[in-house]
Amino acid sequence: MNKTAKRLLFISLGVIALLVTTGAAFNWFMTSRSYDPNYDYLSVLKSSPAYDYTEKTDVIFSYESKDSADLTKLRELSALNAIAGTGTDLEKSQKLLKWVNELIRHDGSQPLPAKRDAISLIEYAQSSGQGLNCRGLAIILSESLLSVGVKARFVELLPRDFSSDSHVVTLAYLSELDQWVFLDPTYQAYFVDGTGHYLDIAEIRSGLINDSVLQANSAINYNGGPVDVDYLHYLAKNFYRFASPEYSAFGIDSSPDRKMISLNPMGNNDGRRNPFSKNQIIHNPDIFWAKP
Repeated sequence: MNKTAKRLLFISLGVIALLVTTGAAFNWFMTSRSYDPNYDYLSVLKSSPAYDYTEKTDVIFSYESKDSADLTKLRELSALNAIAGTGTDLEKSQKLLKWVNELIRHDGSQPLPAKRDAISLIEYAQSSGQGLNCRGLAIILSESLLSVGVKARFVELLPRDFSSDSHVVTLAYLSELDQWVFLDPTYQAYFVDGTGHYLDIAEIRSGLINDSVLQANSAINYNGGPVDVDYLHYLAKNFYRFASPEYSAFGIDSSPDRKMISLNPMGNNDGRRNPFSKNQIIHNPDIFWAKP
């Protein structure tokens, strides 16, 4: 390396060190890669490649029994049978959605603790007096639903690779309606269409692309107040790709056995950064959204 190159390298390292020291580098990164309320995310979503419905994989999503020791402990510690009630899966889901939303405030600036199961996350939030990010809230809701016999899994809502900001929600299976439903504990939100049909994630994505009527429930809120973003615009950014654990169970998000399955449009392999990871990318939505 010649003297000029060494000098430029030294100057560059000095600038980076100054930015990191002052926090400016972190702030710049977050600003340049986070949600932009003026960006046309819907056009990006509408121009995304199609899915590959002919793709074959060995992916099979499965769900822990409510009678497992861990889910039984969660159900008893939090008195979830009393909270969820004895109604339909829809009624149980709505009650637990409200419970999680009111139990712990959302705080996207807070990293989650190493143990990411519902019991540990609730104890962490209550002992620290801090909120949890959307992933933590979705984990609590998903595991709480599993504990009362409602099949559920948390789902990462991911943008195209131009943004590092994402969102995490819960997908719950309503046995009496034989369908999935989207539940967002950060906002106590779910959606229906113009006929009152409850919507799953795939239907919301299709509705965004086709400019269909998507009606959020009246209880939608952010930490007890008005919603802090244009919610559908924010979802349009994050409905490009999805990821979810192949096995949904208590503590799966911090388990070494966790395997995440990603659903990407054809030709898009964003997220495949570690060749040794057990995670898998697929392009067939029929497999990813399969009923339990």
